[in-house]
Amino acid sequence: MDMEEKNGKKETKGIWRTKGRSQDEVKSQDQLETYLEVANPGIRIFLAAVMILLGGFLIWAIFGNIEDTMKISLVYKDSPVGDSLHATAYLSEKDVGLVTNGMKVRTDNNTGVVINVSGTAVSFHDKEFYPVSISFNSGSKERDHDGVIILMDFRPIELVFN
Repeated sequence: MDMEEKNGKKETKGIWRTKGRSQDEVKSQDQLETYLEVANPGIRIFLAAVMILLGGFLIWAIFGNIEDTMKISLVYKDSPVGDSLHATAYLSEKDVGLVTNGMKVRTDNNTGVVINVSGTAVSFHDKEFYPVSISFNSGSKERDHDGVIILMDFRPIELVFN
């Protein structure tokens, strides 16, 4: 490395700055106080807000739940077995293709499960609908006429690991 002499001091040219260069410009304590720069607190507040948002997103991703649902209308029938409620939802050809046996069904007062997806269409006003049988085993015995079939249910963190 090349060495130069400036003001009686040897300085090395290179990628590193020489030690004490900033200190040579400060001659008194008054100059020391004016020379120091204080970091802007706005940056710290911004970084704290970003960290809080990331923490909240991580908590939601681990403990949250995303459901893909399909709205249905229910027609109830008298139950042949004990206390359970049975209902039928009539779905279009496009919608019935998304539903399989065992999928969960939810109304305002009840939860149930799809027990049968019929492959035979029923005609109504020149349209074809496919009956889907649903059994409600828990909750209230009230007959809600609107509900949802839960097509998919997952935690957001599963998207990262799958």
